Amino acid sequence: SGALLEPLDGQTFVGWPQVEQTSESPEEWLLWYHARDEKDGQVAIGAAASANCIEWEHRGYCLTPGAAGAFDEASVSARCVVRDPASPARGSGKGWLMYYEGSDADGRAAIGLARSGDGLVWERASASPVLEPSAEPSAWDGGGVMTPWVVPLDDGSARMYYVGRALSGAR
Repeated sequence: SGALLEPLDGQTFVGWPQVEQTSESPEEWLLWYHARDEKDGQVAIGAAASANCIEWEHRGYCLTPGAAGAFDEASVSARCVVRDPASPARGSGKGWLMYYEGSDADGRAAIGLARSGDGLVWERASASPVLEPSAEPSAWDGGGVMTPWVVPLDDGSARMYYVGRALSGAR
């Protein structure tokens, strides 16, 4: 097909890729994506690895939807992976943060945070989202917050950009 990464059997698509170099010697790159499972319709985050950014090998799902009742029980999808500035091995490329979109059973989206030492095995930082929709019913982001993108700044802080959805569904 010409695609660099094809869906695995049972996946309807792979989308929204993000690539980061995780090692210089030997050279290694990781690509994170989200995919929908044909059987249950859930969306989960997967990973693939490459030594040349052309040939990719699937490494399976690295973050799946949360437990029943969780803010991310229905799906985990669009994400932004950045190096963890608090990681003791920062210079070695170890230590990653993933800000991700999670949806609950009602389809309300919030932004969660997961941590990883290697970029492949991820653990949620908390059972609660780091950013929730506004509590104000008329707010521009009262229906959901999604598609996070985090930009680390030189002073050690960071900015998060995201899409907000009103309760009316407008973005």
